[in-house]
Amino acid sequence: MPQSVAQIRRVIFNDEEIGMGFNSDTGLAVGTALEGFSIGVNPAAPGAEVVASISIINTHEELQKSLGMSLEAHGRYGFFSGSAKAEFAESARYNSTSTFLVARVVVENPLTRGKGFQVTVPAGELLNPSRVTEFKTAFGDSFVRGLQTGGEFYAVVRITSVSEATQSSLSAALGAEMNGLMASGGFKAAFETANSNEKTRTEFHAMMYQKAGSAAEIAPTVGIDEVLRRYRDFPSIAKATAAAYEAEIASYDTLPLPVPSAQETEDFLFALADTREKKLALPSGAE
Repeated sequence: MPQSVAQIRRVIFNDEEIGMGFNSDTGLAVGTALEGFSIGVNPAAPGAEVVASISIINTHEELQKSLGMSLEAHGRYGFFSGSAKAEFAESARYNSTSTFLVARVVVENPLTRGKGFQVTVPAGELLNPSRVTEFKTAFGDSFVRGLQTGGEFYAVVRITSVSEATQSSLSAALGAEMNGLMASGGFKAAFETANSNEKTRTEFHAMMYQKAGSAAEIAPTVGIDEVLRRYRDFPSIAKATAAAYEAEIASYDTLPLPVPSAQETEDFLFALADTREKKLALPSGAE
């Protein structure tokens, strides 16, 4: 039996454009079979949605999930291993000797979506079982229906100390300051105190990924105070200079097009092969 794909799904944005075909086997946008459509957002819901969290991570799976790179979130996200976000997630490797905190802000604008799709004449000529393979090669099995704009900001802070108790207390202090439960500068003071003693020597490393903003708004955040500032300012940054970070993919059977189903194509090819075998089995000159 041919394997089906979900009618509607989200994938990490990879420079797709609305209307482009999408090959679910390769995860790549291909030729465009659609035309005559309009693009817009729902005028009745113009507001954005923001999800923000600061959490201490205990496993590699938790780390990947917090970065929006879990298999549940994006399925075979290995398709996008060359993307900046995938490289960031790969470089944020978890280890059990350090404590990891993840600051996450995701801003979702109303989905920008196309409607009124019409098939082009060249693509329409391939919409029959005998040429469906040509159609899939040229235009894929799905198409890009919409783009999610807004932005994403992730900061991963790794704290490592020769003292487990110090590492734990510093992680708690950083989490409290990020969540506004501790006065600004509290973590920095505690970190400097810990580093003044060989028995509590500690290091931290911060790395970030950001999709949205421009100029100084996308400057790297390397210090804890910079991470905190960007975390709090990011919704305004994403509103002012939004970016696309996900694509909405729909299968062609969501449109009123005469696209042969995978089962119809399989049945047609089986019948064609059966006819060919029977013809070859006939005596020479027989009809």
